[in-house]
Amino acid sequence: MASVELRDALFIGTDYRDNFKQVIAKRSDLVQFDGGRLAPSTFGTVLQAGTVLGYAATGGDAGFWKPYNSANTDGSQVALGVLSEYASPDASGNGSEIAIIKDGILFKDLLIGLDSGAISALHGSVSVEHGVNLIHIRA
Repeated sequence: MASVELRDALFIGTDYRDNFKQVIAKRSDLVQFDGGRLAPSTFGTVLQAGTVLGYAATGGDAGFWKPYNSANTDGSQVALGVLSEYASPDASGNGSEIAIIKDGILFKDLLIGLDSGAISALHGSVSVEHGVNLIHIRA
């Protein structure tokens, strides 16, 4: 009988651990990251690990990452990555530097804001393994 690798799939929105990327990703050692900064419109808010992100190209948030929303018109209506850990920039922007998951196999049910448009934009392929919904993104 083949052995089964068990991973920590526990995700609690109020848990502020620094290792969220290890909880969101099936294999944290195979995840590829990029860096960036959160948009000024997110200052003073809390973003949970697993939030799908878009990149604003126009408007007051131009040049920054913000939560993906298909109704936006500033560029962030296209999903380009997933926030890897809890972020809570203060009103001045301190804490706005983030790590963005760009490639990896993630626990699909832990992603926030994921819809069919985001799956398509992230070149996502969905699968089920041992009853767990996974998504492989390649942004």
